[in-house]
Amino acid sequence: EEYNRRYHLVKDSMAKLSPFWDASCREFLSGEENGVWSPVNLYLSLAMLAEISAGDTRQEILDTLGAESMEELRTTVRALWETVTTTFPEATRRLAASVWLDDSLQYHEEAIAALGNAHYASVYRTNLSSPESGEAIGKWITQQTKGMLSPKPQPEANGTRVLELVSTLYLDENWLETFDPADNREGLFHAPGGDYTCTYMNKHQMHGDYCWGDSFGAVSM
Repeated sequence: EEYNRRYHLVKDSMAKLSPFWDASCREFLSGEENGVWSPVNLYLSLAMLAEISAGDTRQEILDTLGAESMEELRTTVRALWETVTTTFPEATRRLAASVWLDDSLQYHEEAIAALGNAHYASVYRTNLSSPESGEAIGKWITQQTKGMLSPKPQPEANGTRVLELVSTLYLDENWLETFDPADNREGLFHAPGGDYTCTYMNKHQMHGDYCWGDSFGAVSM
């Protein structure tokens, strides 16, 4: 019974995310560059921002995320964490979130506690104007991504930065059936900006699922 309750909770919450996924991907991947984009991290960061906002600002964020209330948003955040974060022999997906507060100011402790309890965020207090704070944030990101990212955030010398919201996603997944590098072939990739030579992985299969579209084809592997 508990399994069914959690299953439907996660399923219903994930369905509400589709409009945000679509809108944010169209916004951030509209250029010609081959970019990397994680709508999960933007959603979680905006959810944290909503938690420490109020009035019209909070409502605008809720509208953007497609949530009717903070209670609904917290439920979706919880479901998102439970869905994305997983560890199997063939896959590791790990979310992490942190909040960095300037130690020269006072904050509403109830709101800060909610960031940890409802958004699974680690909370740090430091001098955000110091070089050490940038080093600490960069080190945290490097640790959470297992060295894949090593940024060097620069502090604001004028002391205008009072809050940092940081969200990371570590992803390490393998093919269930690996490709043989000996079968790799060079070929043309047809992109909107022109044709590019790239390396294609190849595999021979006797059966599988294939999808036909108006201007594309796709295979399920």
